[in-house]
Amino acid sequence: MPNEVTALNAETQKEARKMLERVAKLSDEIEQLKHGGDPGIKFFINKDGVADVYDDTYDIVIHCESEEDQKDAKEALKEIRRWIPVTEKLPEPETYILVSFDNFTLPDIATYRVDDDGSGAFYPGDEDYTYLSVGFYVNAWMPLPEPYRSEVEEKLVADTGWKDHYRGRFEKVE
Repeated sequence: MPNEVTALNAETQKEARKMLERVAKLSDEIEQLKHGGDPGIKFFINKDGVADVYDDTYDIVIHCESEEDQKDAKEALKEIRRWIPVTEKLPEPETYILVSFDNFTLPDIATYRVDDDGSGAFYPGDEDYTYLSVGFYVNAWMPLPEPYRSEVEEKLVADTGWKDHYRGRFEKVE
């Protein structure tokens, strides 16, 4: 019986040591979290008032040197091209835009025109008929990008007109 008591006592002490080690480890982790924790782990209080882990895996950080840079970055982000559903917003009248259709796969360049009665319609380019009149249903639009401009301004060759200047660029040279 004394051997069984000694063995039980040794096992109890071993289990007690394990528990103390776990408590110490948890205590260290709690202290670390109180003082900022792991720099890779962030916590926030959600809308229900409960602390939660913040996952920043897909965050993008834009570093700005000044308040002006920050304003410029915000404006640039607002200008990102995206499809705008016609149910959300209509384009400015008489400006060229890119349109998408419910019933056709390719986008097209169009204008949005407002009639005298205040109603509006989408027209292909500069045409006088609407997309609706030919069975196309515009579902979204986006502004056109700015046209490409070479960084180095090209000069016309002296004594040549614009036709000769551009014709020379497309003729086959052998």
